[in-house]
Amino acid sequence: MKPLRFFQILYLSSVLVGCFLASYPIPGMADTGWQLAKEKDGITVHTRDVDGSPVKQFKAFTNVSASLASVLAVMLDSDACSEWIYRCKDANVIKQRKFGDSYVYRIIDLPWPVTDRDIVMHKLVTQDPVTKTVTIKNTSAPDAVPRKKYVRIEVSESLYTLEPLSDGSVKLTWTQLADPAGSLPKALVNSMIVTSPLSTLKNLRTMVKKPEYKNAKLSHDDQGVLTGFAGE
Repeated sequence: MKPLRFFQILYLSSVLVGCFLASYPIPGMADTGWQLAKEKDGITVHTRDVDGSPVKQFKAFTNVSASLASVLAVMLDSDACSEWIYRCKDANVIKQRKFGDSYVYRIIDLPWPVTDRDIVMHKLVTQDPVTKTVTIKNTSAPDAVPRKKYVRIEVSESLYTLEPLSDGSVKLTWTQLADPAGSLPKALVNSMIVTSPLSTLKNLRTMVKKPEYKNAKLSHDDQGVLTGFAGE
């Protein structure tokens, strides 16, 4: 199948199952059962069991002292993933339809002797025109690119909400459920579920201070729809 045709089919499928792709909280699943796992450096992580999943789901919160544009600029810069995302070895955008609709390939570096993982994600970015809250939804698309020497993560769903506050900072909420695949010890997986958001969000708060992100500005069309960053 030609790559373009594949992405067209994948896009249509994502529309038809939009409720699933927009998951987390999972449709039909009450947002309950969360237990505090750890609170450190202004970051709070809760976890809960999910029926049918071998791993826990997490929800993390923190406030970032930076503009909405700065936070979003870091989060959408795939080339910088190794600088702040926990155990991200490399990442690149493999397909960009328009701003806020892309496919991203990422390699995840796991401790020896565990085989590294890779994942393909369909990333959708939207903004509420009234509240200005931005959501980033990542849904695994495991067959979007050929498999390589890594173990492919088949199931992963995450949702970030970036809520601008009156003091100029951003309240960030990150919910994720991902099965790392393979025969990893459950204890290792569940420990990483807590370590990952703690490390990633702490690094994010440092990244937004860099000049290339600190001075970022968002651009919108005449209808107020988010279209990218000013100057791009």
